[in-house]
Order: sequence, then C-alpha cells, then structure tokens
Amino acid sequence: MNEASVQIAGRRKAWRFIVALGVVSLFADMTYEGARGIIGAYFYELGASALVVGVIGGGAEFLGYAVRWIAGRGADASGRHWLFMYAGYALNVIAVPCLALTGTVGAAAALVAGERIGKGVRTPPRDALLARAGERVGHGATFGAHEFFDQVGALAGPLVVAALVALAGYRAGFAILAIPAVATLVALAFARRFEVKPKTTTPAPGKFPRAFWLWVVFAMLATAGFAHFALIAFDLAKIGFAPALIPVLFAVAMAAEGLAGFVFGRMSDRTGSALLAGFPVCGLVGTVLLFLAPGWTRWVGAVVWGVGLGLQAAVVRAEIARTVPEGRRGEAFGILDAAMGAAWFAGSIVLGALYELSPTALVIAAVAIESAAIAWLIASWPRLRHRA
Repeated sequence: MNEASVQIAGRRKAWRFIVALGVVSLFADMTYEGARGIIGAYFYELGASALVVGVIGGGAEFLGYAVRWIAGRGADASGRHWLFMYAGYALNVIAVPCLALTGTVGAAAALVAGERIGKGVRTPPRDALLARAGERVGHGATFGAHEFFDQVGALAGPLVVAALVALAGYRAGFAILAIPAVATLVALAFARRFEVKPKTTTPAPGKFPRAFWLWVVFAMLATAGFAHFALIAFDLAKIGFAPALIPVLFAVAMAAEGLAGFVFGRMSDRTGSALLAGFPVCGLVGTVLLFLAPGWTRWVGAVVWGVGLGLQAAVVRAEIARTVPEGRRGEAFGILDAAMGAAWFAGSIVLGALYELSPTALVIAAVAIESAAIAWLIASWPRLRHRA
C-alpha cells in the first residue's frame, strides 16, 4: 500500500472514531441538556432565589470543571482513558432522570452537582482521544464535527422535555431522559472498537508552552462573563415566559451552538485563531439581548449566546490541541476546563448577586468582563495567533 493510500485509510479510520464518539455525545447531550433547559425554572418552582440558583448552577459547574485536571492528568499518566470515560459517562447521565424523584432544592442540587462531576471526569480523556484523531483530519474539523453531534442531542433533548413539561410537568420531563441515558452507555461500549491509536506512548516532557497559559486566561475571562442558562431560565420564568417555551429557547441556543461549532471549527483549520474574537463578543451581545431586550429579540439573544458557546467548544479546544503535544493533552484539557469552571463559578455568583439588584446591573458586569477578555486577546495576539 502506497503512502497516499495509507493516509486515506488513516483519515477514514479517524472519521469513524469521531462519528462513533459523536453518537455517544448526541445521546449524552440529549440527556443532560434536556434537563438543563428546565432546571432553573424547576428551582424557581421549588422556591429558590436567584442568588441560590446562581450559586447552585455555578457551583455545580465549578465542581464539574475542577475534577477535570485530576481526570486529565490521571488519564494521561495511566493511559486508561476509557476507564475514566466509562465512569464519568455513567454518573453524568444516570443522575439526570433521578431528578424526577426529587422534591427539595437540596436533593435537586446534589444531583445537578453529580451530573456535572460525571461530565468533568469523562471530558478531558475524551478530548485527548479526539485530538489524537484530529492529527489526521484537522483539529478544528474534529472538534467542530463533535460539537455538531453534541448539539443535535442538545436540540432534541430540550424539545422532548418541553413536550413532557407541557403535558405532565417537570418531573415527567426529567423521567423521559432515562431513555437517552441508557442509549449513551450502549453507544460508548461500541465506540471503543474504532479508537485511533497514539503515535507515541510516552508523555511529552517539559512545561506547557506559554501560549497555552495565555489561551487559558483568555478562556477564563470570556467564560466568566457568560450568564449560566439556569439564571437565564430563572429570569424568563420570573417575567412570565411560558414554562414549556423555556426549553424550546434553550434548544434554539443549542442548535446555534452546534452549527457554529461545526462551521467555525472547520474554518479555523484554514483561517487560524482569529475567529476566537467572536467568543467574548457573543457573550457581550447575547447577555444584553437575553436580559434587557423586549419580546422576540430574546430569541435572537439565545442564538448569539449559543454561537459563543460553539466557538468555545470547538475553536478553543482546537487551539489547545495545536499548542500542546500528544501525551499531555488530557492534562491540558483538564487544566483548561478547571480554569474555565472556576471562572464560570465566580462569574455566576457575581451575576446572580447583581441580578438581585437589577438585570441592568448584571448586564453591565457581563459587558465589563467580556471587554476585558477582548483586551487580553488583543494584547496577547502576537504570541497567540495561529496561521492555518
């Protein structure tokens, strides 16, 4: 077999693995994103305040992100990426339908935290395996395609939940998500047979490149200014938005995230890293529209908010994969995710507290944080820019 044939076969194998993990993520996202679309409104029904919702949402995200450094480092050191993925996916999806059995803020908060921790355990080793496949087909294309599968599930889940909430209430919406939860674990068992083997089995020595840490700071700033959807849903419920429409609006945002991740991920392989300026810009514009705009323009805000998350999920990770060598990527993704989680936790507390004063105060703070992210990107650009 000549070299060209070997490369074509390698690319096909990589794409089979990307699609297999994409199907896993489709079912997983259908499960937990279906729940996220109504969890803020559910907490409102249980009697929680905006500050409590901000603390629960941000705290759960923080726990989920905080464990990622440990999971990524452990997966790289042991080489047992699949063990971490099996454990993480199981906790991630099983916690969701159990929300149907809760009736107190504390019980629901514990399950939300458990779901986020499960996602944290499985995400860095999964991203490391995807980055390995990306060596053959392009990192932007890899993470963009994976994000597309993610958001197909993230679109379907809230729509299914919306129908159940309209017919039978919040607990029925949570209960139906047991079906995609089981499908996630079945698909994961099949995905392993398509794994792309590493080119090297030894961890890369030395420190992370300086550009990696610059990207981490940028991602922290841009993420801190993004309002958590639990707080967005809380605001929508407070202003009288129909409960069944809240997960539909979330589904619209997830559709925008998936399409943006797919398109901009592939573009980043050709255009370089300049696309990431759109991440904080979307956070800034989306927050203004979601909390201050009248009527139908909140739907526009959801689209902009989703596009920003698509840039985060696909292009930020592609840049980390390009910057960090094979053998250290699990740890690198874990550090990145832990840092973003800490930033989102702090930002959620600040934005939740400011929301108690007024939605305008929340928006002013978000605009200031996202402006700082833009300023950091401009100042660091000579060391960060990646050309295709």
